[in-house]
Amino acid sequence: MAIEYREERSFQIEQQIKNLLKDAPSCVQDFYAHMHNGKRENTTQLSYIRDVINFIQYENEQKYKDDVKNLKVDLFQKIEVEDLNGYRNYLKKERNLSNASIKRKFASLSAFYSYLNMKKYVDNNPMTYFETPSVNKKRIIKLDSELSNRLLDGIRRNDKCLIETRKGYSIADIDDATRIKRERLVLRNYAITCLFLGSGLRVSELVGLDLDDINFRQNSLTIIAKGGDEVNVFFGDDVSNALKEYINGPEDDELINQYKRKKKLFKWVSDHAADINFELNLLKEFPTIEECVKNDLIELRYSFLRLGRNGLNPKKGCDAVFITTRGTRMSVRSVELMIKEMVQTYLPDYDDKDKFSPHKLRATCATRILTQTGDIQLASTQLNHKGIAVTAAFYAELQKEQQKEKMKKLDMKDW
Repeated sequence: MAIEYREERSFQIEQQIKNLLKDAPSCVQDFYAHMHNGKRENTTQLSYIRDVINFIQYENEQKYKDDVKNLKVDLFQKIEVEDLNGYRNYLKKERNLSNASIKRKFASLSAFYSYLNMKKYVDNNPMTYFETPSVNKKRIIKLDSELSNRLLDGIRRNDKCLIETRKGYSIADIDDATRIKRERLVLRNYAITCLFLGSGLRVSELVGLDLDDINFRQNSLTIIAKGGDEVNVFFGDDVSNALKEYINGPEDDELINQYKRKKKLFKWVSDHAADINFELNLLKEFPTIEECVKNDLIELRYSFLRLGRNGLNPKKGCDAVFITTRGTRMSVRSVELMIKEMVQTYLPDYDDKDKFSPHKLRATCATRILTQTGDIQLASTQLNHKGIAVTAAFYAELQKEQQKEKMKKLDMKDW
């Protein structure tokens, strides 16, 4: 189950924390022990420890020039609001961080100071008087129905690619050699995108899926959600079909079933599917072939090239649903890069294509549920939001769009 992946990830995160703590003052190690016994996610613990250590390193560089590990808790007794202002300016001007990132780092410091006060290590808390930078509410980035369908159709066609130029990236028709290489991943990439759009999974939940987490009878997934709870997430028939095709391979492909009976043609296409000169050699082998049959066989060729999960040769013992060409579980980063590339390739006129990520597909799913059902509770439960207030932000965004459409239809003269 996905819990095994989560345990593996937790171990990796704990190792990162241990590496950070090796050269940290003892009070930071105590802070970690306090958090570790609490309810904070291990990813949050890692962020807090890293943020606190980064601040200590900054202060050490500014004032002490000592081995960070030797610094005592007295350091924090001496910190004043002016020191925090200096660190904020450093993060803004030297590190070029956004207000949102800076605010998150100071939230880590605030939690650390609360711990120091609780333990009576210090009796001051400069965070009480420090003004964190204001963060403007961000617009929710998502796809509408047309863009979602264009993205899915593009991934399925696999006929475009990004090419690097001196001015950046541009879109070009895919050459045969590149298409042959990429065809084996079409079913996987299509299933991933369908699952994001149809279930609203987080990317970490998706890469953590194992085969036995899928229940096709109930169209549900068993996942370990944020916070560690085991929950069921549901999906529709379109997602089910995409998952089955990827996991089982394109056995039910219409053209495969149609041409199985024509054994000579079928075998030749199967044997030459990866031939770069496929069309030329097809006409040499079958010079009297009808145009419609030739077009069918060209499409049939790609059915053979599109591999299901087993065709990617999963490593022994790998039960992950989504795997790489090396047969190992996909990483969060590899899924993020794939989604971004597909959006940039097949939605070139989409204004937010450069900001896109799997989380935006999650936002798209939330909006789709609200548009079609108007049920905030359903959307909140399906996406495993902490509270309905999180989902309400999507509902408010949807109302703004509906307001915009209504305003566009107002008649200036006839009212």
